[in-house]
Amino acid sequence: MGLGARTNDEGIRQLKVLLDGSFDELIVVPLPDYPGQHDVMHLMSLISPVDRDLAVIYSRLLSDVFRRTLLDRGYRFVD
Repeated sequence: MGLGARTNDEGIRQLKVLLDGSFDELIVVPLPDYPGQHDVMHLMSLISPVDRDLAVIYSRLLSDVFRRTLLDRGYRFVD
């Protein structure tokens, strides 16, 4: 789940409560302030899964931590 200007920590907390027990893990991905602080970035602007282990990514904005999380889970990337 993207954490940014439109989805804050409280929204993520509420979603976890609503979905309690229906998922194994919720990965929170901080979204960049791009191109500026008041612009809105969506997680799907950074990554689009196209298969169970393949995703199209925008490398320039994908955080190293999230990239590593995906690589550790066996994902391959198309940049």
